[in-house]
Amino acid sequence: MKFWAILGAGAILLLALSHWWMRETGYDAGFRAARLECTEAALKTAAANKVERVADQEKISKIEADWLAERATVDRLKTVAEIDAAYESDQKDEGANAPGKCNTPGISERMRDVINRAGRH
Repeated sequence: MKFWAILGAGAILLLALSHWWMRETGYDAGFRAARLECTEAALKTAAANKVERVADQEKISKIEADWLAERATVDRLKTVAEIDAAYESDQKDEGANAPGKCNTPGISERMRDVINRAGRH
């Protein structure tokens, strides 16, 4: 009878250990599956965010390029207006076209300064 009691206790212990082991391995497998699913979702979200950031950066770059082109056009028009104003001012100077007076060769210092500023932009 002692033999059967030990055998019965051993069987119960074996069943308990088997149940515990299956529970733990199932828990670990479930945890790994949940972690894998979470990681995949995070990677998909990160990829979508990257695509959105790239698209937003392209929009910003286009807006910036348009603004810079517009700014360059405005600067060119402003420079042409300054050159025209300096030329007209040189033409209106007293004595510049006076009878018997020769015009100086080249351009005036005012024109030189305006053209020099324009070349530095």
